[in-house]
Amino acid sequence: IIGKHITNFFTEESKRLFETDFPKLNTKKELFNLEREFSRKDGTTFPASLNVFAVYDEDGKFTGAKTIARDITLLKQIEDALKRSEKEIRTITDTVPALISYIDTHGYYKFVNARYEEWFGMSKSEIIGKHVREVLGNAAYHRIEKYIEQASAGHSVKFENDIPYLHGGSRWANVAYIPDIEEGGKVNGFYALVTDITDRKRMEDLLKESENKYKMK
Repeated sequence: IIGKHITNFFTEESKRLFETDFPKLNTKKELFNLEREFSRKDGTTFPASLNVFAVYDEDGKFTGAKTIARDITLLKQIEDALKRSEKEIRTITDTVPALISYIDTHGYYKFVNARYEEWFGMSKSEIIGKHVREVLGNAAYHRIEKYIEQASAGHSVKFENDIPYLHGGSRWANVAYIPDIEEGGKVNGFYALVTDITDRKRMEDLLKESENKYKMK
């Protein structure tokens, strides 16, 4: 190994990327990180995470780099498994006629299904990462804030309410918040299932109105 160029141990793709890595290393004095594929003597490859420090002499001349490399094969396998699971979950949730989301304990969306785009006229990318208040609006958030606080504290919540959404207008919604709790009791966030029951409520009102008229006769 000693005396050989570092790219001797790179895959062909990583060798091509080195052409852009090196100029960056030569001009950056602070630490920077990257991932590259390495090749073993037997021809097998593995992904590695690199922490790279530029080295300079007393005159400030760039002389090389110190590098710490970690084999992240297992990490990549886990990431791939999670991506496959997320794809399967999204395929299922996108076919459900209800809003399904995951919200962290600070109130920010981490996952939303396709139904959100239909309800609010916003793309998933416009919703994920935003606070619930930003997406639903102040009036709607004020109406459900206490339930969000309960779910974030680890309590399952179910309720029905007429919610004045910022986008899409006011709707009656049947809502369930299910907390995501680790074995140690830490709450990471909660899952939200929201169903539009506006038509049902209108029908109930019509029936009540009809009953009242019948009683008056």
